[in-house]
Order: sequence, then structure tokens, then C-alpha cells
Amino acid sequence: MHEASKKLNECLQEVYEPDWPGRVEANKIAENNDLLWMDYHQKLVDQALLTMDTYLGQFPDIKSRIAKRGRKLVDYDSARHHYESLQTAKKKDEAKTAKPVSLLEKAAPQWCQGKLQAHLLAQTNLLQNQVMLASNLARAGAFRSVVLPSRPAPPGCRAGV
Repeated sequence: MHEASKKLNECLQEVYEPDWPGRVEANKIAENNDLLWMDYHQKLVDQALLTMDTYLGQFPDIKSRIAKRGRKLVDYDSARHHYESLQTAKKKDEAKTAKPVSLLEKAAPQWCQGKLQAHLLAQTNLLQNQVMLASNLARAGAFRSVVLPSRPAPPGCRAGV
């Protein structure tokens, strides 16, 4: 977005004549816009990326799995691209396409399996955290205010059963 904003300002400078009366205001707006984008970028880095890196630092095993999944994705994309380039070639040589096909068949299940494992691990960790939070809150008595008032027992039923 910042680059698009810069390009727009450059185009406006090229389109309008140098003696255009609004040129000074347009330059001020462009400079102000540039400063705002730089400030936004810095805040985003400080508040989001650094916080996320700090948080992920607590889970090195997950970070290593994510990195491994990224490497598998690169392998899969490379094999797929190589296979597609051989498929679109004018001269099709079966010997040349056999190796990329085997690489593609190897890479695809590994990439999918790695993605599924990372997703399942994240879901399991999330569920464990939710269970621990609920048990800690229950022990602390946080649910006392949430408990619904008791209703009278339906006719024919004993109360408290």
C-alpha cells in the first residue's frame, strides 16, 4: 500500500504542470502520507511482529515444525514447477519427465502430511490450553457468578437427583 501511495503521488507530480497552484499542497499531503505510512510500519513491527516472535520463542518445537513445513512446501513447489515446465516443452522426453514426476509424488504427500500434523498439533495445544484455563478458573471460583439459578424440578421428579 505504501508503494502504491508513492506511485500515485509520483503520477500526480508528472500529470500536473510545475506551475499548478495546488502543487505545494499536493507535495505536503504526499510527505505527510509517507510519514504516516512509515509510522504505521514501525508500529506494526513493534507491536505485532516483535510480540509474535517473543510468543513463538516459547515454543521452539512448533517453530522448527513450521520451518520444516516451509522447506517441504518449497520442495513441492520446485518439483511442481519443474514438472509443469517439462509438460509444456515442445519436445516431450519420457526419461526427463520420469524424475520430476517421482519427485512430485514424493513431495506432495510429505507437504500435505506436514501441514496436517502442524494443524493437529496446534489444535491439540489450543484444546489443552482451554482445558487448563477452565480448570484454573473453576478452582479459583470464577464460575460462581456464571452459574444459572436453579429451577424447580419438573413434576414427578425428585429435587436434587
